[in-house]
Amino acid sequence: MAINSKINISKINQWSYAEASIAPLVVFRIIFGLMIFVGTLRFWLKGWIHDFFIKPDHFFHYYGFEWVKPMGDFGMYTHILSFINFFTFNSFRVLLQDI
Repeated sequence: MAINSKINISKINQWSYAEASIAPLVVFRIIFGLMIFVGTLRFWLKGWIHDFFIKPDHFFHYYGFEWVKPMGDFGMYTHILSFINFFTFNSFRVLLQDI
């Protein structure tokens, strides 16, 4: 049983280069950014950043990375704040562009 690869490849090319609406991607990007924003803000408001990342009972060190130490209070809160900023502006940046 021979497979006609020329026909299959041309169908794949037609499908992959066909015009499609960008609206589902825009909606996904906004919803995903808002979910990450809300989740990160929840970590901040419940105090989980301090409990889970700054003062845990045990830090797991991977082989070869024993030299890596936690960032501390300022570094961890700065890192989480950068997450909040990135995902907020990334999700709403879509609204500022011409679609």
